[in-house]
Amino acid sequence: MFHVTTQSAASKIAQEGFCVKLVKNLAFGRGVNLYRKIDSVHEHLGRYDDRREIVLLVCQVLVGLAHENSSNLDEIVYRNGAGFSKPRYYRPRKGFDSMHSDDEEKSIWVIPSKNRVYPSYLVTYLWPER
Repeated sequence: MFHVTTQSAASKIAQEGFCVKLVKNLAFGRGVNLYRKIDSVHEHLGRYDDRREIVLLVCQVLVGLAHENSSNLDEIVYRNGAGFSKPRYYRPRKGFDSMHSDDEEKSIWVIPSKNRVYPSYLVTYLWPER
């Protein structure tokens, strides 16, 4: 799976692992947000992000038992100056280890434990001019 980040954050993650407490994007719940397919990364960046340098961590993930989580696009929550849609669940329900988006492809995954996400490769490239 793929995690979009910055160069400085990628270096810190490589040294110390993910820090779930620093997660800013809560659209699908609290935890490490990952994309299942590279197409989903590009779709997200095309809509919500204007950065040119793309930094991806390719991760091995232990998803365990997962359930769907939806994001309410009608209810925008603001925290630290950033707006995001409120998820149905912030953490996995009892007996579950992770959550995924409610789309057909399960394109976005949220893993609440840093011990279940292992960065394997760092990939950096330039996004074409938009």
